[in-house]
Amino acid sequence: MSFLNALFATIAATVATIPVVTYGAFLLHNGLPLPGRHTARRLAALAEGMCQSVGAFCMVVAALPFRRRCRLPLQPEASAGDAGPHVPVLFVHGLYHNPSAWLLYRPTFARQGIGPVHTFGYDSFSNDFATLVHQLDAAVDALIQAHPATPPILIGHSLGGLIIRAWLSRHDGARRCSGVVTLGTPHQGSALARLGIGNLARSLLFRGTLVQTVERHEAAPGVPCVAIRSPLDNMVIPAEGLRIRAHGWTEVEGPAVSHVWMLWDARTRALVLETARRIRDGLPVT
Repeated sequence: MSFLNALFATIAATVATIPVVTYGAFLLHNGLPLPGRHTARRLAALAEGMCQSVGAFCMVVAALPFRRRCRLPLQPEASAGDAGPHVPVLFVHGLYHNPSAWLLYRPTFARQGIGPVHTFGYDSFSNDFATLVHQLDAAVDALIQAHPATPPILIGHSLGGLIIRAWLSRHDGARRCSGVVTLGTPHQGSALARLGIGNLARSLLFRGTLVQTVERHEAAPGVPCVAIRSPLDNMVIPAEGLRIRAHGWTEVEGPAVSHVWMLWDARTRALVLETARRIRDGLPVT
């Protein structure tokens, strides 16, 4: 029992430490969240973000048993009220995560008739960034071969969005996808990367070598690309790291939620769904 007690104590300490450290860095670099509100409300928003961070950790653990199921394609429901054409969707998770990140997104998209829904998974410790870009290229190729009628929509959370962005410019993505949506992506990196475990995590420094390389090889994407960010993001520090300096992208401020809670928040999910629907239907995404 002493081992179990020590294990639970370690997990509890980790769960408590992460929001304290990350939101401490948030305050140091950004000040109180949601400028223009009363101080009490801004402090309440900060407290809510910290609670969401803890809740997100719990949800990540609870979703782990579904990681294999989330690798399987999910077909759009025939009875869905959305009468638009079927377009494949490829979800790409973030650092240290797995396809179970999309546990709620997958059925939401399928119920709305958007899909088939696929996920791209990778290991955050045994791969470097360039390898992941090439692996994504192979996954997109396989998806196009399986569904040649319509190019897919690519959706990425955090690092997943940066991988998609690099793929877009390096592998003729404008001709091979219908559009891109990123959530909480460190488009300019994050100062917290210094605390990351593994070379991939530490390569994501704010305006570091990796970000400079992505930007140097970049051109206007040629397809609708939307970067959704949260004003309460506690992993991309400073907040400027969420902004994209490339031409041709649309930036959207979503609900004020913590970084990982974007995966579980119903409002964010609805925003991503509507954005994907507009890309599919050829409507403006602004």
